[in-house]
Amino acid sequence: PAIVLVLAAVAGGTLALGTVLLQEGLDGTLRNATEASSLVEIPIVGVLPVISPEIRSKEYADALIQEPVILESYRSLLRSSEFAANEDIKVIVVSSALSGEGKSLDSSYPAAVAATLSRRTLLIDADLRCPTQHQLFKLAAKPGLAEVAQGKLALAEAVQATGIDKLKVLCSGRPRSHPSELFESKQIQQVIATAASQYDLIVIDTPPVTSCVDAVSLCDKGEKLLLV
Repeated sequence: PAIVLVLAAVAGGTLALGTVLLQEGLDGTLRNATEASSLVEIPIVGVLPVISPEIRSKEYADALIQEPVILESYRSLLRSSEFAANEDIKVIVVSSALSGEGKSLDSSYPAAVAATLSRRTLLIDADLRCPTQHQLFKLAAKPGLAEVAQGKLALAEAVQATGIDKLKVLCSGRPRSHPSELFESKQIQQVIATAASQYDLIVIDTPPVTSCVDAVSLCDKGEKLLLV
């Protein structure tokens, strides 16, 4: 019995250890920035906190004032982005690999933080396939970017004010049947150039990079891509 007990303990311990190692090997969850940096060859400029539905339901100005952790996290993100780029960033294009990863939320909060820091900021909803910024800020979805790029409205006529003094939003508007044509046109670059002459910072919310190449097209002129 003693030998059987020892063999059973060794076999049970080996099986348990093997099971743990197998689960660890199959688990692809990223738990911190160090693990993420070991998998990608691009700079990690920030780690953002989870924002609860209760905070997301508040007005942006109230959420930033009442939650200093959020304010400092996105302020650090802006500063780290500029430090990584080694220059003052004028235009930030925000995207993600897949939908549902938070790129729209992570477009709106940096824009809100920049505005609270007295920077004239324009948030552009360029996700014409699935726009969400008008819902986050409770604004009208149109007119917006599509109408400005098509020459139907001037930029100043399409932007909408928010509850934050220096933050304006250019919603998606009503796109043509093929939004990709808009992003390959010179008009979209003219809209961005006009906005850059009127604002200190432009943050552009774009579709996920695996669904279309809108974000890549917008970065063609040297704008910085922030990947969530």
